[in-house]
Formats: sequence, C-alpha cells, structure tokens
Amino acid sequence: MKIVFNFVMRLHSSLHLLFNKNSVARKWLASYYVILLLPIAISIVVSLYAIDLLKTETNRANDAIATQVREAVEARLKDMDQISGEIAKRSTVSYLRNAKTELNAEERVNLITTAKDLGAFEAGRTYIDAIYLYFPNNGYVVKQTEIYTKTDITRTMDNYDGLLPAQWEKMLSSVKFRALYNFEVKNTAGSPMIYYARTVSTAGVNRPDTIAIFRINTNALLNNVQSSKILQDSRLLLTDPSQSFVLSFGAGDNQALPPEEKLTGQQGMTTFQDKMGSYVIAYQKSSVFEDLTYSMLTRTDLFYQKTRFIQVLNLLSIVICLLGGGILSIYLMKRNYSSIDQLIKFLTSRQKIENTGDRDEYAMIRDAMTHIMNEHDEANHLVFRQKQVLRSNYLSKVLKGLPGKGIHLYEGMREFGIEFPSDTFGIILYGLDDGDGAEEHDAKRPSPELLQFVIQNISEELAGQKHIGYAAAIDGMVACLINFKEGTNDVRKEEMYAISSRTRDILRLKFKTELSIAISGIHQGFDQIPTCYQETLDALEYRIVTGKNEIVEYNEVNDSNKFGLHYKYYFPLYVEQQIINSIQATDIPGLHSIIEDLFQRNEGEGLGSVSISKFLRYNLIGTVVRAVTEAGSTKANDFIDELIASKPLDLLQDRNRMKQDTLEMLEKAASFIQTTKDTTHSKLVGELKLFIEGEYTNPNITITLIGDKFELSPYYLSGIFKNETGQGILDFIGTLRLEHAKRLLLETNETIQDISTMVGFADVRSFIRSFKKMENIPPGKYRTVKQ
Repeated sequence: MKIVFNFVMRLHSSLHLLFNKNSVARKWLASYYVILLLPIAISIVVSLYAIDLLKTETNRANDAIATQVREAVEARLKDMDQISGEIAKRSTVSYLRNAKTELNAEERVNLITTAKDLGAFEAGRTYIDAIYLYFPNNGYVVKQTEIYTKTDITRTMDNYDGLLPAQWEKMLSSVKFRALYNFEVKNTAGSPMIYYARTVSTAGVNRPDTIAIFRINTNALLNNVQSSKILQDSRLLLTDPSQSFVLSFGAGDNQALPPEEKLTGQQGMTTFQDKMGSYVIAYQKSSVFEDLTYSMLTRTDLFYQKTRFIQVLNLLSIVICLLGGGILSIYLMKRNYSSIDQLIKFLTSRQKIENTGDRDEYAMIRDAMTHIMNEHDEANHLVFRQKQVLRSNYLSKVLKGLPGKGIHLYEGMREFGIEFPSDTFGIILYGLDDGDGAEEHDAKRPSPELLQFVIQNISEELAGQKHIGYAAAIDGMVACLINFKEGTNDVRKEEMYAISSRTRDILRLKFKTELSIAISGIHQGFDQIPTCYQETLDALEYRIVTGKNEIVEYNEVNDSNKFGLHYKYYFPLYVEQQIINSIQATDIPGLHSIIEDLFQRNEGEGLGSVSISKFLRYNLIGTVVRAVTEAGSTKANDFIDELIASKPLDLLQDRNRMKQDTLEMLEKAASFIQTTKDTTHSKLVGELKLFIEGEYTNPNITITLIGDKFELSPYYLSGIFKNETGQGILDFIGTLRLEHAKRLLLETNETIQDISTMVGFADVRSFIRSFKKMENIPPGKYRTVKQ
C-alpha cells in the first residue's frame, strides 16, 4: 500500500507540473517533444518518398517483366517467320502448292519429303511442339509424321492433336497474313499450347495462300520469365486487338482487362475495377507486331502491400517514438527538475517566499535571489551606516579628547580606516543656520540629517584634494578634521577658508541652506586635536552672538581688542562630562559646585558679562539634552520641550537669575532621570526579551539589528540589559537557543543538524560547541543520557 501511495503521489505531482502552464517543467517537456517531433517529421517525409519510390520501382519491375516477355515472344515469332520463309523456298513446297487433289507418285514423294523437312525445322527448337503445313489448293495438311486432308481434321477426325474440328477450321480458313490462337489446350506433357498461323507464300491473285501453323510450348517459350518472383503476385497477359487472350500465366486466374480507351499510348500504367476486384495494370504495345499488347495485371492490395507494410511500420515507429520518447522525456524532465524543485523548496523555506504552485520557477528563483540581494544590500547598508556612526562617534570622542575606554588612539584609527601622514591639524566646524528665509524654504529643504551627511561628503572631498580630511556629525553640527600634508600655516589657513567658502556656496545653491562656519587655528600633535575643536566652538559661538561674518576664524575671536570685547569663554569638555555624570547620578551638591565654578570663570565686563552667561546657559541646555537622551526615557522629548519652553533664553538678562534658573533646570533633569530610570529600563528590558524570544530562530539576529528595531544605540541597549539582568544580550540569546534545543532533543526525533537550524544556529559545529560549553556534554550524548 505504501508503494502504491508513493506512486500515486508522484503521479499527482507530475500531473500538477504538466497542468501548470507557467511551470518550467511543462516548458521543458514541450521543448523535448518539439525536438522529438523533428525526427518523426523527417521519418514521415522519408517514408512518403520511400513509398513513392517503391511504387515506381514496382511499376518498373512489372514493366521490365513485360518487356522481357515481349522480347522473348517477338524473338520466337521472328524465328518462326524465318522458318516460314525457308519453307517457302523449298521446291517440294512449290510443287505441292500447285498440285491437284489427286496426287501423282512424284507429288506424293514431295509430300513425304516436306513432312521430313518440317521435322528438321522442329529439331533444336524446344518452344515448337509441332509444325503443320496446309496446302489449300489440294486440301492436304502435312505434319512431321502425318499427312491428312483438311476434310479429315475439320470434319471426320474429332480432337485431332487436342483441337476440335471447328478450331482447325478457324485456323485453316481465316488466316490472312498471321495470327495467334489460344485454345487453352496442353500437350501430352501437360504444357499449355498456343498456335501461330501465318501464310507462307502467295499462290496467285485468285488462289489461296499456303499456311504454316506452329504449335508453341509456352513453358519453353517463357522459360526464363516464369521463374520471376514478380509473377508470384502478378499475371502476364498477351492480347490481340480484339482483346482476346493469346497468353495468360502467373498468379491468379483473372483475365479481365480495362477498356481499350484506357490503354492509350505505347506503354503506361493504369487502374481499373471489375466485379472481381481492383487492379493495377502495366502495359506495353508491340512495336513489331502491332496487333499485340503485353500487360502485367496485379491486384491493388498486392501492388500496395509493400507500401502498406512501410506505412504500418512507419506508423508503428512513430507511436513507439511518441510513447517511448514521451516516457523518457517525462523521466528526464523529472530528473532535471528535481534540482530546481529542491532549490525552490530551500528558497521558499529560508526566504519566506510564497510558492503558489502556479508560478514560473525561474521567476521564483529570480525573486528569491532579488530578496537575498536586497537583504545583502540592506545588511551592507546597515554595516556601512553602523560603521559610519561608529567612526563619527569615535571622531567625536577624538575631537573632545575622549578616545574611549580601553581603546587606544592608534588602535581606533586602524579600526576605522583613519590615517594621519603628518602631525599638523586644523578643524572646520559647520552649523546649520536657517537665516531670514527659513520659513519660506522649510517645505523644500532636506532634513538636517541629510544636510549633515551632504556637508560631511563635500568637506571630505574638498579637503582630500590636497590633504586628508575626516568629517563627523557632532552635537547637531559637522566637524571636518584636516590633516595637512605640506605648506606654511598661512597657506593652510587660506586653503581651509577656501574649503569653507566652497562648501557654503554649494549648500546655498543646491539646498538653499545657510551655514555658520568656524575655522580653528593650525596645531601640531595628536593631543592638540581637542584644542582645535574647542577653538571652533568658541569661534562659532562668537559668530552667533556678534552676528559677524558667516565664516569666522579663531584668531578673530582671540583678538579681543579688534572687536572691543574683553572676555575669555571657559567650558571644557571634561566639565561637560562631569555635569552629565552628576545629573544621571542625581548628585545635586556636585552640580551646584560645578555651576558656581563655571559662572565665576566666565565673568566679563559690560556686554561680555551677559553674553558669556547666555553662551554658558545655551551650552548647558545642550548638556541637559544629552544627559536626558542618554538616559533612554521614552518621555525625554516631552521633558526637553517643556524645559526649553518654560524659560526662553532671550527673556533672561540678569546673570544671577540665569545661574539660578540653570541650577533649577539641572535639578529637574536629575529628578526626571531618577524617576523614570527604573520603570523605563525594566519596561525596555521586558520588550527586548519578548522581541528576542520571537526572533531567536533567526541566525542573523545581532545587537545592531535589535538597536535598529528599538531605534536606540546598541551599546546603550547592551548596558541597560546587562544592568537589569546581569547578562549580556548575546549571552541571553545563546542561552535561550540552547534551552529550546534541549527541549527539542528530548521531545522530538529531529536530527542534530535540523535542531541547530531550528533554534537559529548558522552551522551545526557552532551549535555543538556552544551546547558542550553549557552542558559539558555533546547534544547527542545529552539526548541519550536524558532519555
């Protein structure tokens, strides 16, 4: 039953493929049959040609036999005509021709002599059975051994030599020149006989001719022809103008002939039908004896028997080819299709592509490969984006003097493909400035993120024309770090100004965007990179307050006498990091101490006192935003909006009031983080676990993918998850996979390979190694021991 069931299922699968008009299997099978039909068509054409050729050859063979008979008969008739001429020359025949009824002694001797001469003419001619010489003047009939009168053989003698008297009378009385007679008689040996009668000489105008009658043995006459195989299926007919049969031998006994009007021309072939059947006849008319016609009569079914045999054989070969070729085509189609089918099943199971059963397999493979390529491109894009983000973060830390915990400066440079061939640096800092026409262009301008990306690419490309440049987004701005290869500091400053101007012009022309640009001084040494960055911050803030040129160089800010301003701004990066740490740790006394120190260090005179305080508060708002954002609260944006809207910067003109409001803002931020930290982190970790439990079977799941899903930094997520659970995200994924693998090992009969795939491992070796590390035994042994 199992064998029958499997056969039925395979048959159903094959039929399903054949009836699916879009299936490649059906197209293959159609192609196989087209190729198969080509030799079949050729064989049909060849068989038709062979049938026609066989008909022609059969007709040619029949015509050849008729020709052979004609030549044999006519040669014998000519020989008998020659004998008649020789007889006419005999003197004894001349005497007897004129003799009366009553013969004298000499005439009797001549009669006996003539009979002997006839015997001499018969000798050596096997086809002549007997020669009769008739003298009508006196009525004598002479044979080799016998002499009779016409009266004896036509009236008194019954059945003389096998002929009736009336038959003798017909031959002796009706011959004008020559004639052939077939009285359907046989000699004593049983051979069929025909008679050839002709005149020997003309006795006179009013006197009858002497007649020679030859009794012919047809077997001896046509000895060479009768053995032909063609006569086994055909019948040879020799007829006179009245269509009386002179000769008839061969297969069958039919002696019917078509009407004389059908036998047109000297020779040819025609068909006719009578009550006995349908026939094909090949005929020739004698060119020597105009009154004779030679015909080969063949029944139609026998004539076409060989052609029918070829037709049946050809039809049988076509059927065998179609059946055998069809079965072989289906077998080869299934065999060749199996690899396609396995590929389709693999792709549909791996790529989640729906197999509706009525699609073109090539289209499905194309879609699957397109899906794979898209995933590959997306993965590459994610890797590139992540690498760019990591490089931007690294550059940001380098600019701020914080290369990262445990990461050496040079190791980070090598990791992110950053090379500095010299130790001379400068920085250009770009800030987006809406300008007067901001509202007009808001709907048309790209997003700030896109503009930052454009600025990075333009500035890196312009800097890379003569030097080496690396750009990174940092705190809503773009910083381009330039490593100079050659030139004096004055030339380098001019080149930095040219890069800034060109970047500004491109953004203004292409994106209708205005930029605030700050240029640092030229410094030597890796440790001076943060100094360059701090100079650009000072220059950019100076430009915002004073409303001076779009491009500001740091040396303009340092030259206070030139602008009538006397102050020096103080807010180093390490102080900003101390504030962030104090906010997140809810260290209120520490915050008060830092703020008091900052405001003291940034005291000025006149305009400088209020302006510097505004700069400081502006930077501290950014610091609060960073601290709250890094905390990861879902309500961080609402808190920030509310915080900024509550105390507009332009309404604060008193320095002490600004300091007090700043402290209150920092305390609110610390309180907000402390309140939301516990619940937010717990909720986030719960969502992370649910997501991982639904995706752990995906072998491509990574921290980066999870970070993109939750729109948070992967490192931030990892830190929260480990703080809440005491376990890293990747360790949690591995443990979850192994727990499910243990359950499958004990509850199912799946193979180790299949289980490793089912729980999300990319290959079985990694699964075995991880399982052995967790349980101290391989998975196969674990199944044996536990069961």
